[in-house]
Amino acid sequence: MTPPLLTRADAYLARGAAVYATGGLLLLLGLFLLGMMVDQLGDLGEGQYTLGRLLQYIGLSIPKIIYDIMPLAVLLGVMAFLSTLTSHSEIVPLRMAGWSLPRLARPLWLVAGVAGLLVILLGELVVPYTSPWAERVRSGGMDPNR
Repeated sequence: MTPPLLTRADAYLARGAAVYATGGLLLLLGLFLLGMMVDQLGDLGEGQYTLGRLLQYIGLSIPKIIYDIMPLAVLLGVMAFLSTLTSHSEIVPLRMAGWSLPRLARPLWLVAGVAGLLVILLGELVVPYTSPWAERVRSGGMDPNR
């Protein structure tokens, strides 16, 4: 009988890494959005650039920001997850059960692969449409003739 492709421990490691990576993504996204909001507040009131247009611009910029920060978020999330596992001594039983370091990394690579696939899809299907739209919203609000 062949062992299952993903064991319960693999699922635990993949789920934990995904949760930490998602938390890292949300944290970095929040910081970037806050910085973008502060940067754009200086232009508020010029022409027809109102708070509504500013929020629309920021909302349309979110896919590009996610595209840019997803690799960093996954890296930081997986590192934080591994640090948590180490501090709770959860890696030791897996190593004592005969898991090698490459075997431990397999579910983490799975999470990174899924995140990479999401970045590719986002970069090919969403960002090419939302980024120019966001710039049109911003420039249309700044130009009083529009």
